[in-house]
Amino acid sequence: MEQAKKTLPQTFPPPGNVFSEQFIIPASHTPSMEDDAFCRTLSDLVPRRKEERWTVYDRWKASCTCPDCPSYNACARENSELLYCILGMSNSCIREDRHCTCPSCPLYGELGLSGKDFCMKGSEAAIRFERALRQGG
Repeated sequence: MEQAKKTLPQTFPPPGNVFSEQFIIPASHTPSMEDDAFCRTLSDLVPRRKEERWTVYDRWKASCTCPDCPSYNACARENSELLYCILGMSNSCIREDRHCTCPSCPLYGELGLSGKDFCMKGSEAAIRFERALRQGG
């Protein structure tokens, strides 16, 4: 049985939608770009070449307080896991919530984050996407 090929719209993402590296978020479920620091951050970051993005990620990692969190463990340290809020959840290290300290990180306000437990739930983009789906998106 031959599988049907998925085709993308002529413009991708479709006009009016916000694109992060992980998701397409319908415009009807996104805050105004001018009013939302996280959306502005992504808007600035997404068009950059990957090398430029990694330079920005490295700068943010220098301010990242994940290693100070009670949930951060030896496995995460050995694997140099950081910046869960942008890069996504821990691949295999963190599975126990020992009290989230994400909101006290200096990057939380700077990047316009609104979620928490990024090490277990995924990046801000992933959390916002799931939130939009729960709200009927």
